[in-house]
Amino acid sequence: HMEWNIYSLTNIKERGYIHSEFIRLTNEEKEKQIIKLLSSIEIIRYSDLFVGTFTANTGLFIGMSMPSEKVISIQKKSWFQFNVEDAIQYLVP
Repeated sequence: HMEWNIYSLTNIKERGYIHSEFIRLTNEEKEKQIIKLLSSIEIIRYSDLFVGTFTANTGLFIGMSMPSEKVISIQKKSWFQFNVEDAIQYLVP
């Protein structure tokens, strides 16, 4: 029997980074979001396991900075094995 504890700083309404929305925030709101992003990265880096995607910048950074046996990508085995077709398959319906 294996038990998992999953933690996230993401709230239910968040759907990823949208630059057009971010630039409309006040400086205080921007600072809070950046601190949350950096905090999330540090939590992930000290976690036993990361499951994510290497097509997001945060996931790419985690893939480079964590030991490979602690990272599971839902797309690729290694963060550095990218081809244009990797990204296109997610953009073309």
